[in-house]
Amino acid sequence: MIRSKTIQMLTLAALASLALSACGPGGGICVGTGCGQPIYYIQATRQNIGVGEKDTIRLNISNPRNNSLEFRFSADRGQMSSASTELPYSEYIAPFSGGPDTIRVSVYDRTDNVNLPMQQFPILVMGDGAAYVEAPPQGQTLGDSENGVIKVAGVQGQIAASPPRQVAVGRQPTISPDGRYLAYTFYPGNGTSQIRVQDAAGNVTILSGNGNSFSRDPAWAPIGSDRSLNLVFASDRLASATGQGFGERGDSFNLWRTNVLGQNLRQLSSTPGSNLEPVWSPNGQIVIYRSNFSQNQIQSFWNLWRLDMTSGRLLQLTYETVPQMGAFEPSFSPDGNRLVYTRKYLSRQPQNLFNFQKVWMVDLNSIDIPSLLPYLPGTPGQTLPPGTGAGPVPVNPVNSNPSIPGTVSNLNGNFGTIATQEFDEGTLEGSPSFSVDGGWITYVQTRGDEVRTLRIPGNPGNLGTIGFQPMTVPGVERALEVDWARQPQSFFRPF
Repeated sequence: MIRSKTIQMLTLAALASLALSACGPGGGICVGTGCGQPIYYIQATRQNIGVGEKDTIRLNISNPRNNSLEFRFSADRGQMSSASTELPYSEYIAPFSGGPDTIRVSVYDRTDNVNLPMQQFPILVMGDGAAYVEAPPQGQTLGDSENGVIKVAGVQGQIAASPPRQVAVGRQPTISPDGRYLAYTFYPGNGTSQIRVQDAAGNVTILSGNGNSFSRDPAWAPIGSDRSLNLVFASDRLASATGQGFGERGDSFNLWRTNVLGQNLRQLSSTPGSNLEPVWSPNGQIVIYRSNFSQNQIQSFWNLWRLDMTSGRLLQLTYETVPQMGAFEPSFSPDGNRLVYTRKYLSRQPQNLFNFQKVWMVDLNSIDIPSLLPYLPGTPGQTLPPGTGAGPVPVNPVNSNPSIPGTVSNLNGNFGTIATQEFDEGTLEGSPSFSVDGGWITYVQTRGDEVRTLRIPGNPGNLGTIGFQPMTVPGVERALEVDWARQPQSFFRPF
């Protein structure tokens, strides 16, 4: 590929030389204003680059009349950083996820007042993008409301396609579907938290504002047909009667939606209890989250809930009843058919009860969704969240606050199956996430001060991965939280 591009560059240079000589002593191409029109082409040292890496993009220019020129660089997914529009070069910063990208250059001739034809240069970003929070050194801990070092790495096979690099400080990092942005939770240290979005060049936007509220758990929506980027997150901010948010804090967390510019902030859920850790399905139709509202009241345990983004219909998926236990950190498979999550639960092994924290998986095709009774958000007279239809929530005493459906006992609480089958009370598992192609489930394993990022097959089946030794993830060995990018192609080759 590099050889063919070099030939293409040489061909462009040869054509430029011929065009210049054809115009006589003055040189240049005759375009309206006469001979001497500048000619340029893009010159890059490589066409393949790692996730988050940098390269200098230069222009090879023939400008026989020494015209005054302006140079503007852009990229479809990466970022271009130029010190001045008068300089014929710019730094390209690759996006946070792998896949194709295109660099575009436009040149304005101020002397002749014309725009030269735009040039473009294809580039391939190698590696499966992963964002993670680096684990602190052994013997140190990181509190739930403390910022950690956020790094991004590109994984390719058994090696790191690009070395991990620090991009921000915060928690819960997640890469946008196009790889242009990283969203994360940031703790300013004043008793609040913010949802921030940052591009590869380090430019930061605070999406949740600077109020007194606590905002956390950002999750990206799939890119819509209008190419817009939206996020859902959890916040304890209060809302007006029309769903508009303001900075003061309430007593519980609900789900909120905004776009990548921090505009159109709207409340999505309004239920008793707290709704946290939302994750958007790949088709954009539903959001799964955890809530402590169950059996008509706020509880001390957590279950997974399902929000239909079209109708606003809410369904409880799992049915934990043990205090301090339940489901946490849900994550969709790329095809949307499976859900992996962290489950805290009691289990008898073999004669005594033990506390476990393990990775579990639910096959969403096996859940009898119609049998689950819905909870309609809001109270009679309140409007539904935006995008869920118009008019007030109907009075529905039967379906308003469901009890456990009778079919749940047949489905074993809808918990699905354990993914790892490693029954060791002292080993904690968390932060599960599907790899780019869905072939692997990665998670963080903690044993005392030892922290490892491991992977197991993405479809372990009803018996889990008995007999399979989890493998490390190259380039992401020590992480507290890890989340894979959702990119169109995978460069990960495990064997």
